[in-house]
Amino acid sequence: MFEAEVARERAQGHRGPFTRFAGPISDPAEASRVIREMSLGLFILAALQVAVGFSQWPLLAVIMGLIIAVPAALLLLTRHRAAAVGVALIGAGLFLSELLLRAVAGPLPAIPAILFYILYFVLTVRALQAAFLRHRYLSVPIQGAPPSGT
Repeated sequence: MFEAEVARERAQGHRGPFTRFAGPISDPAEASRVIREMSLGLFILAALQVAVGFSQWPLLAVIMGLIIAVPAALLLLTRHRAAAVGVALIGAGLFLSELLLRAVAGPLPAIPAILFYILYFVLTVRALQAAFLRHRYLSVPIQGAPPSGT
């Protein structure tokens, strides 16, 4: 599907954000870059959440932005699998709480809210994939290296 884009980037010796968003993850350095890109995307979503909700509920908008940004910052700093799972769980909790709030208080979520959560989960799934692949690449022993502890 993205063969032309991948071929062009290989010829240039550079992988852009688009292929990090959709292309294969082949080594731990690439996985770290993908985690960084996805964390930055989550920061942008947090800022968007604050900007959109600030006019109606300023305190709630800031709290929601922090709920999204703090786990994304932990993921960016640690690049650990547990941080990626935490980001996913927090997103699921936010989504379920918004659905519950809308079921009790009013109509179903608007299209922008649904698109926000779709983008959140796309970024989160890619970050999860990169974090688990990074762990797998780093835990595989290098061929021909002496066993550790000798």
